[in-house]
Amino acid sequence: MEVVPCKGTEKVGGYSLQGVAKAWDDDNVVRQRLRDEFNLVLMADPLNDGMGKNGHVEKSAKNLKVNDCILMPLLKIMHQYDLRLPAIDEVLAQVSKVYSFGKITVSEGQVYQDSWAIRRLLHYTKSMLYRTSYPKD
Repeated sequence: MEVVPCKGTEKVGGYSLQGVAKAWDDDNVVRQRLRDEFNLVLMADPLNDGMGKNGHVEKSAKNLKVNDCILMPLLKIMHQYDLRLPAIDEVLAQVSKVYSFGKITVSEGQVYQDSWAIRRLLHYTKSMLYRTSYPKD
C-alpha cells in the first residue's frame, strides 16, 4: 500500500464508514467471535498464542494480529482518505450496528470500549507505516 500524506491539517476524516458493519457481519471469523459471546475487539491472550480474549485492548502488534479481521475493512476506507483516522462517532455507529445485526445485547460502555480500541489499533497501524523497522514484540 502506498503511503499518501494528508493534504490538510486534519488528522481525523469526516467520511462515512457505511458498509463496515455489514463487512464485519459477513466475515465468518467475526460472526463466530460474536456467537461465542466474545467482544468485537479482543486482546491477545498470552497463554493461548494466536487467540484472543475479552479485556482492555492496548496498542500492540499482537493485538493487531488478533483483530486484523476488524481492521482491514476500515484500513481500506482510510486508504481512500489519505490515511486519516475515522471519526469516533462513525466507529461507534458501526460497532453498535454489527452487534444489532447479530441481535446481541451489549452495554453502551462495551460499544464505547470496542470503538476506542479500534481507533487505538488504527492509530498504531498508521504509526507503523512511518517506521523504518518493525517492533520486536
